[in-house]
Amino acid sequence: MRLPRSTLLFTLFLTAALLCAGILSQPQAVRAEPSLRTAIVSLAPLGGTAKIELVALTVDLDVVESGERTSLNGQLAFKVHNTDRLTRTEQLVGFPTWGGGATELNEKSFSQFVVSQNGEVIQPQWQTANLKLGNETRSVHWLAFPLKLGEDERATVQVTLKQDLGDAVLPTITFAQAPAILWKGYVGSARYSIHMPVLTTPDQFRVMSPSGSTFDGKTLSWLYSEFNPEAPTIVQLVRPRTWREILQARSDLAQGNAKAAFTLGTLFTQLARSTQGLSDFSLAAAAYQRGGELDPTSPAAALELARLYEARLRGEFGKVDDENAIRAAALEQWQRALQLNAPGTEARDAVAQHALALAQLARRTGRYDGALALLDTARAAASTKVPNAQLDSEMRADHAGLTLQQMDAGLWAEALQTIQAESFGSEAKNELSAYLPRFTGIQAATRFDGSRQTLDARLTPFPAASPELEKFLNDWVANVRKVPGADGTLTLSVVA
Repeated sequence: MRLPRSTLLFTLFLTAALLCAGILSQPQAVRAEPSLRTAIVSLAPLGGTAKIELVALTVDLDVVESGERTSLNGQLAFKVHNTDRLTRTEQLVGFPTWGGGATELNEKSFSQFVVSQNGEVIQPQWQTANLKLGNETRSVHWLAFPLKLGEDERATVQVTLKQDLGDAVLPTITFAQAPAILWKGYVGSARYSIHMPVLTTPDQFRVMSPSGSTFDGKTLSWLYSEFNPEAPTIVQLVRPRTWREILQARSDLAQGNAKAAFTLGTLFTQLARSTQGLSDFSLAAAAYQRGGELDPTSPAAALELARLYEARLRGEFGKVDDENAIRAAALEQWQRALQLNAPGTEARDAVAQHALALAQLARRTGRYDGALALLDTARAAASTKVPNAQLDSEMRADHAGLTLQQMDAGLWAEALQTIQAESFGSEAKNELSAYLPRFTGIQAATRFDGSRQTLDARLTPFPAASPELEKFLNDWVANVRKVPGADGTLTLSVVA
């Protein structure tokens, strides 16, 4: 038969658990999307046209490295045709500041935007007009000018532009072609070409939309014929300077340069913050790990890797699916940094705080042995950020939980040793004196001889004989003799 638990033990465990519990909030992060606020927007007729068709559209953009910034130099060509063979036509056309959906033209991003028709420069003017795309109508600004065409005349409207894409590590090139649907019929043909400054590999591009592009190492292109220009063309790439630095760091690291590993880790950390992707985060971690292998006596790699995991834990690289695993990985690197004599208190404080947090999590899931080991780690760090009083309280709670587990498993010797060692307070040891007499093994045999009944009982005190046990047995014998109609004797042998 299972013996009852001590009420005090349960109370101690529950109270300590409530007092020591900490709430670890899950960081939230949203995956970064390409910015569509600096789009180049297609030429389109204001209000639509029933006579002029867009026969061909070509976009040629050169990506230019401008220090920390990225810019575009390019040419746009719109070949138009007046389909009326009998009448001249004049149509107000222009470049709207909205290209559908989230795409917008930011005039301040252009340092040059020169419009010409058949080689003659045009001076367009800003004006406001409605633009309907799909089911949405907006009142937008247009950079507009009159397009004049004779009977059955064909002409080419050209744009020479320079655009600053900013200093983002992942600049975005966007051409919003949706307004071209306002020309008569479908767009006859279109070519979009983005020319890189040097030969590169496809992994420099992070977003290429829509699908169906081709890449020859220098130029990324899309070709269309007779198409309905709805979705924008979007290219997000690693800025040229950053990509050049990545290639150089990879080359140096292949030669065994430990410093290059840290450079590469920093670069991929920047990318991971922009992409919110685990791929770049993993590449950053791998770079720092390689740096630690090349210079195993320095704490620098462990420190950088620990800080990387800290940033991951804060949600800087996207949503954290397994906070416990990231925290444990961070703790491992902080411990390694301490072993390598990292300067200052950063590593010491982080070890204590993470070990305490993981110990609390372990206690909540009933892993008391693991929790106690983590609390020992936190105490050994000797950080002022985690006071000993808090660790003592946590350890009492874990010992209480562990003792209850031992009782449930019938491991009474281990449970009593924990109590007698005052592992979770002197109160439990004092309480034990009232319950100890009940920790007794009993073997009994009953014999019947006519009307005489004999009960032989062997009582084994646990863990040892005590005055409390002797009193308990005397009271028991006295109670047996008080049974009405009882007639007999009780022979009792106590084996110490």
